Amino acid sequence: MRRQQTTVTGVAGAVLLAWLCGGVELPEYNPAQQFWITSGGMVPGSLQAEDHKQSQRFTAPLSKTVTHVALFWKTPYNTAWEPPPTYKVGIQGDRDGLPDGQWINGDGRGLVRPTGWDQWHFVPLKSPAPVVERQIYHVVVEWHSGPVDSAHFNNVYVDRPASHVIPLNIAGPDRNTIITDPNLAVLIYSAAKGWTTREREIAVFLLCFDDGACYGQPYCHAYQGLGGKSTLYYRQRIKIDFQDKTVAAIGTMLGVNLDYVKGATDEEKWNKLGEAIHYEISEGETLLGNGVVARRSEIRDHYYNPGPNEDRRFAWYEQPLSKPLTLEKGRTYVISFFSPGSVEASYLVDAPEVRPSVNPSYPCPGVCPFAQVTWGAADSYFERWSARDGHWKDDGKRRDASLRFKRVTRLSSRE
Repeated sequence: MRRQQTTVTGVAGAVLLAWLCGGVELPEYNPAQQFWITSGGMVPGSLQAEDHKQSQRFTAPLSKTVTHVALFWKTPYNTAWEPPPTYKVGIQGDRDGLPDGQWINGDGRGLVRPTGWDQWHFVPLKSPAPVVERQIYHVVVEWHSGPVDSAHFNNVYVDRPASHVIPLNIAGPDRNTIITDPNLAVLIYSAAKGWTTREREIAVFLLCFDDGACYGQPYCHAYQGLGGKSTLYYRQRIKIDFQDKTVAAIGTMLGVNLDYVKGATDEEKWNKLGEAIHYEISEGETLLGNGVVARRSEIRDHYYNPGPNEDRRFAWYEQPLSKPLTLEKGRTYVISFFSPGSVEASYLVDAPEVRPSVNPSYPCPGVCPFAQVTWGAADSYFERWSARDGHWKDDGKRRDASLRFKRVTRLSSRE
């Protein structure tokens, strides 16, 4: 059991992290490739002038045709005015890591006037935009019309840190296998500075294809308290697709925010937290494994001594299983976490969510796909216990915990 700060030998899954890729040898993923979200919001200074632009760079997973681009927009708190500016949104090609300035298919863009607070806008492209597998593209946003300045603007929601992981694998049959895209990054533009790449951010976006498939990173920053009156506060369901997975360790993204804990001193606050966070792995009523995934002393040490560029609130904690466990194809498992002795819900578990609010002026084409674009789709999802209501809530199956397993290495026939 240890806090993870160096290169991790494991498997990264999209919000269900470091998940179980296929193949003969165990791959390695460094922390920049693993998916978790510890903060989110707007890109400072972006889209606040007529010359401003913003891009979400990505690699096409397959050769398909994009019909709609969806972005999750935030309206600044101080913006209470009409009309809002109108923006162009569409797909452009790549030139040396930057947008090439040409809309795909001549007019692969649409117009959007973002209104409301925290809403998806599904923008139909004037000309559907074909993309080619493994080629780099950009979702570009730029001003079109209307008043815009530092007090009157809209912005695209971004997550931090950028994970380079796409939750839904549409390029293969195994939904438990993830897509990593090292080209994912947010870029911003102004006439004075040109294009600037922001490697630590990723926009919340979706691409809708003409065959009904979706692709993108739909999660927003969210976390859940662990502890309080009910010691069992959250669990993650996982349905195994495609093939059996044998695992040897479990890890999760945990943290604490002392501002949420009542007490006159830090010491008094820490004493209200349980000494450890426990986990259980079960199938139905059968308990398959359990143990301690993190101790209060470890979380406290990280809180006061975070590594360079680390969020003091969150870190990865990993625990070897007492013996390897085979998760079988077609079965659903539940991983539960709880903290006996915690007086308040003050431990935090990273549990990003796909927010369901869709602007009626720019609706989802067809049935909104939010439960289907998460990791494992609607068969794998996060649940939280509601002590007030006395039952588990799944939040529309739109959330997943930052959870990872380490897979047992299978040797090749040559070894």
